[in-house]
Amino acid sequence: MRLHSLVIALALGVVTIVSNAQAPARPALTVSTTQATRTTLPIRLAANGSIAAWDEAIIGAETAGLRITEVRAAVGDQVRRGELIATFASDTLEAELLQARAALAEAQAQLAEASSNAARARSLQSTEALSPTQIGQYLSTEQTASARVASANAQIAIVETRLLRTRLVAPDSGVITARQATVGLVP
Repeated sequence: MRLHSLVIALALGVVTIVSNAQAPARPALTVSTTQATRTTLPIRLAANGSIAAWDEAIIGAETAGLRITEVRAAVGDQVRRGELIATFASDTLEAELLQARAALAEAQAQLAEASSNAARARSLQSTEALSPTQIGQYLSTEQTASARVASANAQIAIVETRLLRTRLVAPDSGVITARQATVGLVP
């Protein structure tokens, strides 16, 4: 049985060799070349359908109780990122900022006095001219005055942040699709 299959395999091999030897040679892949040229292609595409915004941004302001003084964008207007859209009344916040700065100056003056008293108390601590309770009061007053200065600085930062928010700017470029703001409105 093995001899029979070997003879058939040899016979097929011979046929294959013979058939390959008789086949005409095929040409290799043909290539043609051309000169590259610069040209402009039109970018027009005719299509039917609706166009909708990819993303919509709802713009609001954190202005608790401030009146709108100016609205610069209307429905359909094209706006760019950072462009001023509306402004809010800032006169109340400017007065609050002046008040906060005055409170800071007062707190700094109190801290200077308390620091001076605390320094004297520390220098007298070894002489026992003051009781430990009095020394503790001077040191505590200094810490309280220091905390008041920090609080006044924080109040200034809060008012300055609120002042920055009186100018509403576009967060991104796009088209105004709706507007609910009007001059004089207090949101």
